[in-house]
Amino acid sequence: MRVETFTQEGRSVLGAECTLTNDYPATTGKSGGGVSVHRSSKDLDIVCTSQEHGVATGRAISRANAGMAGNLLFGGGIGVIIDHNKGTAYTYPTWIRLVFGQMRSFDRRDEKDGLVVLGTPSDAAPLLADNTVPPAAPPIPAVRSTPVSAPQPAQRAAYIATGYAKIDDVDAIPFLNDNGRQSYRNWLTKGTPRAFAISPTGTLAASFGLKPVDETLPSDPVERAVVACNRISKTACRLYAVNGSVVWVKDAAP
Repeated sequence: MRVETFTQEGRSVLGAECTLTNDYPATTGKSGGGVSVHRSSKDLDIVCTSQEHGVATGRAISRANAGMAGNLLFGGGIGVIIDHNKGTAYTYPTWIRLVFGQMRSFDRRDEKDGLVVLGTPSDAAPLLADNTVPPAAPPIPAVRSTPVSAPQPAQRAAYIATGYAKIDDVDAIPFLNDNGRQSYRNWLTKGTPRAFAISPTGTLAASFGLKPVDETLPSDPVERAVVACNRISKTACRLYAVNGSVVWVKDAAP
């Protein structure tokens, strides 16, 4: 799930500390990126905290996906029960936007391909950073209702290219062993959109196309590479290349 945080004035805030909780162990991540969550029949509560802007909270509504109907048709009642218990028959919105000082509700039914789910405000009062309920506040300015399309990977590559190395300079990639460099060579043969992520421990993830084999991963290969890499890495992963550009920044913090 991609989690964004915005101020009430419509300004994006990156790097807020976010905790996502359902009936499985909570997961954490930074706003502006992807966070892996376990599917469940229970709704997902999200809390993002920023020292400067306070707290943004939300609830993602769990909805049954097409897999539930498929199991009912072909697997019978037992298949439905297993999917329900495992949570695999349910899905949350894949891209949401929280607003500091607000509690918002996000429904998968409102999701359109390639667009963020803005959610609807809730009457529940959000908590401040010290876990207290804030005093009554002036009316909150309306959040811009026009959906904002996600930047396409090709646009991102042009925007964040760093000039660290040429895209086909395999020896310039840090941390990887020979097998890892061969994986990068193979990735170079794939069509766009595509992305390649690495970690300081040598973990890597290569993605391409908009239809992941693992449906729990984001469709955007830029997000998918980082999320997939972080699932198996002991240290945080970062993008090395996107499409035809190297986006790596030497010695930058993860």
